[in-house]
Amino acid sequence: MRRHKKIIICWLIGVIIILTFSYISGLQDDVYIEQYYEGVWYKDVLSSIKYFLLWVLPYWWLIIILIGSLLGIIIFLVTLLLGHIKSKTEY
Repeated sequence: MRRHKKIIICWLIGVIIILTFSYISGLQDDVYIEQYYEGVWYKDVLSSIKYFLLWVLPYWWLIIILIGSLLGIIIFLVTLLLGHIKSKTEY
C-alpha cells in the first residue's frame, strides 16, 4: 500500500510541474498578449487564469496528462532507485 501512495504522489508532482510549465508558457502566447493582457496586475492575473482555463487546457489536456504521467513515472523510478542505493550502502 505504501508504494501505491508513493506512485500517486509522484504522478501528482509530475502533473503539477507540467501544468505550471504550460501556464507559464501560455503567458508568452500571442493570443494572450493581444486579447487578454491589460497592463493592470490584478486584471492580468485574472485574465491569465481565464486564458489558461479557456484556451490552454481544452486543447492541451491530453498532452499535459500524458507528459505529466511520464514525468511522474520517471520521478518514481528515480526515488525508487535512490532508495535502493541508499539501503544497499547502509549496513
